[in-house]
Amino acid sequence: MKAMLLLLALLPTVFCMKSYEGHATVRVSGAQPALQQYFLDNFDVYKATYDYFEMQLSPKDLSLVKSMGLDIEILHDNLQTLLDEETTARSMATENNTWFSDYHTYDQIKAWYAELARLHPGTSYTASIGKTHQGRDVFAYTFGTPGKPQIFFQGLIHAREWIAGAVVQYITYHFLNTDKSLLPNFEFVVVPIVNPDGYTYSWSNDRLWRKNRRNNGGSYGVDLNRNWNSHWGEGGSSSIPSSDTYMGPSVASEPEVQAISKFFLTKRNIIAAIDFHCYSQLILRPYGWSSRDSPHEDEHFDAGAGMQSRIRQVHGKVFDNIKSIELYVTTGTTSDWFYDEEVTTGLGRSIYAYTIELRPASAVPGFQLPPSEIIPSGQEIVPAFKFFVENALANPLN
Repeated sequence: MKAMLLLLALLPTVFCMKSYEGHATVRVSGAQPALQQYFLDNFDVYKATYDYFEMQLSPKDLSLVKSMGLDIEILHDNLQTLLDEETTARSMATENNTWFSDYHTYDQIKAWYAELARLHPGTSYTASIGKTHQGRDVFAYTFGTPGKPQIFFQGLIHAREWIAGAVVQYITYHFLNTDKSLLPNFEFVVVPIVNPDGYTYSWSNDRLWRKNRRNNGGSYGVDLNRNWNSHWGEGGSSSIPSSDTYMGPSVASEPEVQAISKFFLTKRNIIAAIDFHCYSQLILRPYGWSSRDSPHEDEHFDAGAGMQSRIRQVHGKVFDNIKSIELYVTTGTTSDWFYDEEVTTGLGRSIYAYTIELRPASAVPGFQLPPSEIIPSGQEIVPAFKFFVENALANPLN
C-alpha cells in the first residue's frame, strides 16, 4: 500500500485555475435581513451569522458594498496570494511522500478507499451508490462489524472544503489501523466525497467552487447542503441559480442527494451521523430551520459538549457547541435531514445528527487551510469522534 500511496502523492497536477487577483476577503457587519439575502443571492458568502457576513469580493463588488454604508473589515486584500501560498505549501508537502501530508484528487481518494478494502478483508468498498450530473460515481466505504449499531459520516458536500475530506480519511484510517477498539461493537458507513463533480472542478478550474455542476442554463451548480428534504426552501438559501447557496429547482432534485438519501435509509442500524465541513470551528446540532429546541436538545447539547472538550484537550482549539440556527438560518441541510421526518420514519427512531465545521476559525486562511494542518485537524477530531460514537450507544435517543 505504501508504494501505491507514494505514487498517488507524487502524481503531478497541472490545471488552468481561475484567478482571484485583487479579490478581497471581507467581514461585513450591520446588514439588515433583506440585505443579507442580497449577499446570499449575489456574492460568494463564506460564513453567515446574525452579526456579520464573511465574503470574497471582486474589486467592483467591494466598491458596491462599500457604498452601502456598512461596517466593512478587510481581512485580506488579495485572495490570490492566499491561493498561491496554498499551492506552494502543497508542492512542499508532496515531498514528504505520506498520504496525510497533502490533499488528494477525487480519483486518488477513490483509489485509496478501494485499496483500504483490499487490505482489510471484511470491509466493504461500494464503487457507486449513484451517479452525478457528469457521470462520476458517489462511492461509499463500510467497516467494522456488520449487524452492530452504525455510525454514518461524510465529507466534501461543498467542493472547496478540502480539509473536510482529509479529516474523513484520517478518521477512517485511524480506526482501521491505529485504534481498533470500536470495530467489534460498531459498523461505520462513510461517504467520503458527497460532491464529486464540484470537488473535481475545485482542482481543475476554480479552487473556491462550492456547488455541484448542474447546468442551470447560464450558470452552474446547486448547493447540495440546501437541497435535502428537510424544510427545503424555507430560508437561509437562494432561489437564484447563480447563487452559491442556490437550493435547486425542487427538493432533493440533485442526483447526489438522491443517491445518498436512498443509500442511508438502507442502513437500518444507524444511531448517529456527522456531516463534516469547514470552516469556523463549530459543533452544530439541530435545528437550522427553527429556533425552538429539538425534542432531544439535552442529549444533543451534552454530546456536543463532550466533543468540544475532547477537541480542546488535543491542541487547545476551541469549537463552539451551538444549535445551527444560532449561527444563521439554514434549510434543506444534511444534518437536519438526518434528524427530520424522512429519516425518523424510515429508521423508526431519531438519531444523533451534527454538522462539524473544522479548522480554521476565520476567513484567513479560510478554505485554503495548509496541508500541514491535516494531521493536527485529524488528531483533535479523533477523540471527539470516539466519544461521539460511544455516547450514542450509551445514551440512545428515545
